[in-house]
Amino acid sequence: FEWQPLKLKYSALFFFHPGPGAEVPFQIWDKLPANEKPKHPALVSEDSPDGKGFGGAFEAAAKKYGYSFAVDDPWAIGATDYSALITKLKAADVDAMLVFGSPADTVTLLRQMKELGFSVPYLHGWKGTWTGEFHEALGPDSDYILTDGFWSASYPYKGAKELGDRYEAEFKKDSVTVGAFYANAQVLAQAIEKAGSTDAAAIHDAIFGQEFKDTVVGDLKFDDTGFALIPSVATQWWQGKHQLIYPDGNWTYKPAPAWDKR
Repeated sequence: FEWQPLKLKYSALFFFHPGPGAEVPFQIWDKLPANEKPKHPALVSEDSPDGKGFGGAFEAAAKKYGYSFAVDDPWAIGATDYSALITKLKAADVDAMLVFGSPADTVTLLRQMKELGFSVPYLHGWKGTWTGEFHEALGPDSDYILTDGFWSASYPYKGAKELGDRYEAEFKKDSVTVGAFYANAQVLAQAIEKAGSTDAAAIHDAIFGQEFKDTVVGDLKFDDTGFALIPSVATQWWQGKHQLIYPDGNWTYKPAPAWDKR
């Protein structure tokens, strides 16, 4: 996790950690009926420092939860032809995919999967699937795809639903990120009130090692380095909206049918 080793004196952060974040799909799988649990999952992670970092976290989580990957290959960034990868996934009878890559590469992969008639019941993306651009590029073909995220308007926390409603009314789409930005402002406002000052050192002391209640991402507890852990969100695209599955979502996961049955 690259931010923490920097030990920045005047920077605080709340974020999910790749380790617990990588366990989310396996926790979802554990709750599925036996006939929906993946038997031959695959890891498709971009060939980059972030991809390798998350890839290692997924591999560790798979081992912890008793899974092994039928395919686990680096994913070429910016390629235009993924037919060899898709053929390999087909040959391995893959029925679930964990995908870490950019929106553009993920869109290309999904389009070529459809062209070649290959789909999986469970496809969960990080980095590339949560954006509005992903849905706009694929339209209804984004349905059933799972995403990561940092927040949900379905959270039970004070102000979360209202913020989500206001965002959607103005921008005509939902968001899995706006709550994080809003919570930043909430933390800063509370810190200024606690410190009784806008002095940088006073604000530092009011945040580092302190807890902040009732933000739109929930209660935040910053450690002595200025880091506060939040859970990684899992949502499923359905008719243009992110439906919250994890944590404690109000949406029941829908396995994706074959392309010609949608």
